[in-house]
Amino acid sequence: YIPLPGLDERKDLLKINLKEVEVSSDLEMTNLANKLEGHSGDDITNVCRDASMNGMRRKIAGKRPEEIKNMSSEDMAEPITMDDFLQATRR
Repeated sequence: YIPLPGLDERKDLLKINLKEVEVSSDLEMTNLANKLEGHSGDDITNVCRDASMNGMRRKIAGKRPEEIKNMSSEDMAEPITMDDFLQATRR
């Protein structure tokens, strides 16, 4: 049995999972780590991955496949926000 991560471990997991991702200034790690109480390490990794995709989802919403294909990485880039995380935890 692997116990669920405590607050400090959840903050560390968030930092590890977000180290290569642009994060919005509204994202407060301690607050987010508190909201993830009861989540396993894998759960937290999945939430981070899902939250990081929300910006791209917003950018491509309503676009045709050809338009999406022509978008650059910079066009798709958007910092992860607290709202992105809140949405990801609801899934």
